[in-house]
Amino acid sequence: MLTPSHLVINVTDLEAERVFYGEVSGAKEGRRTRTWVDFDFFGHQLSFHLGLVMKTENTGYIGEHLVPMPHFGMVFASH
Repeated sequence: MLTPSHLVINVTDLEAERVFYGEVSGAKEGRRTRTWVDFDFFGHQLSFHLGLVMKTENTGYIGEHLVPMPHFGMVFASH
């Protein structure tokens, strides 16, 4: 059984998030105001709010690749 989670991320451009998560990833848009938007993200709630973006630094290694931490990603099935 899925136990839904709720993740909120600050962003500077809500429209860019709406395009990427709604159109590119296919997540269903839920509620929205002029300062935030949320999506049904594979049964989980993913929300974006206008605000200061969290600082990231390239401190994490995935194999030989240095990646920003913290980060959020998704895995899509290949065709």
